[in-house]
Amino acid sequence: LGAAATPRMVSGDEPIYEIAGVDLDAIHHASSRRADIAGTLERLRQGGEARIGVAHNPPWSIAEGGRVGGIEPRLAAAWARSVGGRPRLIAGPETELVERLRRGEIDVLVAGLEKDTPHAKALAPTQVYLKTATASDAPGKTAGHVMAVRQGESATLHALDRHLLKLDRGALERELAR
Repeated sequence: LGAAATPRMVSGDEPIYEIAGVDLDAIHHASSRRADIAGTLERLRQGGEARIGVAHNPPWSIAEGGRVGGIEPRLAAAWARSVGGRPRLIAGPETELVERLRRGEIDVLVAGLEKDTPHAKALAPTQVYLKTATASDAPGKTAGHVMAVRQGESATLHALDRHLLKLDRGALERELAR
């Protein structure tokens, strides 16, 4: 067939293999695991509330002194509106929000998460939507930034991935540089 498999690390030690050159929508449509266990995406499409957990990790997410904002809450709220949902930002500590996501009390977690987050086994992270230089001593090392949804919410994850893949990365990088 001439198709190539492209590995993508999601969590743990084993990658997920995607078929290079095949549109994500086509893969999603043919997948037996494309539905949401809790029906999150359908609820949002019907005008439901999109509960977005925000943990403090500037500039990605800001949640302090009654103020909630930052790059990721703005992006997640825009995604929620794009699918018909009404975004509600819920601030809290990252560990608490991970548990709330796991229990289905929030729909999306934004916390400046990187693809190798220690919480990976409890979350369903998006694809990396932006790579940035790290503050470490390793020159050229990058961090891959992700958001997360509840495990089992495949349709929600797919919709959020599609939204994030359409972002203007140059604009995001300029915003971070300010």
